[in-house]
Amino acid sequence: MEFFNQFMIAPDAQHLLLLRYLLVITLLIHVPYMAMAVGCTSLSLALNLVDRDRKVKTTPMLGRLAYDLMRIAVPNRVVPVLFGMLPLAALWMIYGQWLYQSSVNTMNLFPAGVFVIAAGLLAAFMYKGTMYPGGQNRIVNLALGMAAVGTLIVGTYIVIGSVVRFQDPERWHMTHDPIRTLTSFNIIWKHLFFVMSGFAMAGCGILYFFFDSSRRKPVMDPAYMKIAKNVGAALAMKGVLVLPVLGFFYMVTTPILAMSTEVYSVAIAALIVLFIIFVLLYLVLASPTPRFGRLTFILLVVVFLLTGVWDQMTLVNATKEHSAMLVSRAEAREAKSKLEREKLGTDALKIDLALGENVFNTVCSTCHKMDERVVGPPLNTVLPKYAGKYDELVSYIQSPSKKDPEYPPMPAPSVNLLEIKSVAAFLLGQDPGTLQGGGGGSGH
Repeated sequence: MEFFNQFMIAPDAQHLLLLRYLLVITLLIHVPYMAMAVGCTSLSLALNLVDRDRKVKTTPMLGRLAYDLMRIAVPNRVVPVLFGMLPLAALWMIYGQWLYQSSVNTMNLFPAGVFVIAAGLLAAFMYKGTMYPGGQNRIVNLALGMAAVGTLIVGTYIVIGSVVRFQDPERWHMTHDPIRTLTSFNIIWKHLFFVMSGFAMAGCGILYFFFDSSRRKPVMDPAYMKIAKNVGAALAMKGVLVLPVLGFFYMVTTPILAMSTEVYSVAIAALIVLFIIFVLLYLVLASPTPRFGRLTFILLVVVFLLTGVWDQMTLVNATKEHSAMLVSRAEAREAKSKLEREKLGTDALKIDLALGENVFNTVCSTCHKMDERVVGPPLNTVLPKYAGKYDELVSYIQSPSKKDPEYPPMPAPSVNLLEIKSVAAFLLGQDPGTLQGGGGGSGH
């Protein structure tokens, strides 16, 4: 946390509120993509291994499906950067601001996870390049696939473990051993939930991108379509079936201070959406033609949105004391700054009777005398009306208006606010000490 303590701006209440929304949005951009990348790459490697182990290959359908899965996971060089790496950098900054001046020890592990994930996405992209239809080198292909799956799983475990530890302030300072820090049932259940959601995302991705999305839709014959539909629906159904169990174990191992009624409500909402997805996937398996691909994919993204809200709410609950400390310090800084600004304002407007007399003699006296009419009325008949009304006189001098039909309207004098206040104090015989920083005449 030393980096953030030195270079980050201390957040206030409005800043923390903004971070809450940014956190949910960033998680919604990053987590579904990373889950699908992990799920698609793992399934692709598994299918690739099974396909290569077959002694008789009548059609390369499994290898073709493995390749098409990688077209979903890493379609080009831009998608992994936009949805994988940039959101991770944003998350690091968001959490760094949120946990400003805390003793949490996993902020330093977070960048290590980001580096490993970057290596995994690169390996996945290279793995796709060595596959069907152009890849020929079996050893390089399998080595890259294993490297991609391994690094993605390790990298996401480090990042997820770091984030889960944010929700347990009591252990922020207990150990700086990375292995002990990232080893707990709470972290393990959360990562298993993420991996299984990746398989569900891969299955729903097959149903959507293969059958509903015209952009990435591969050319399929009936036999390949049947295999893709059954693999996608079956994989997604198994993932959706296991997610509530893993979510339950993660929830019961989450520190109690991070939980609330709202968190349980979000968990119930996610459970309902998962049930709907399960029913739709069952109908897909029972149907001879692919159905509900777009709907199941969108509903699964909604589940990711709910889990993002869940993570945000548990973080807010767990860090209430830390956030209150940040807000308290921000309010103290603002109060100090306000006093300094008021002092500067007061010092800048030191009302001076001598200055007021000089302004009267050089500016005002061209139109006014105390006891005789010049252009304007004699002041000894006007000033009594402003007795005890210093601010009103200042306002009038700033923005004069016609009041007496016997005299022409007074023009606005070419003097500044300090000179106006000083001449008003001189004319009314006011003590400047009672007027320092006073209102009135702030502008009309």
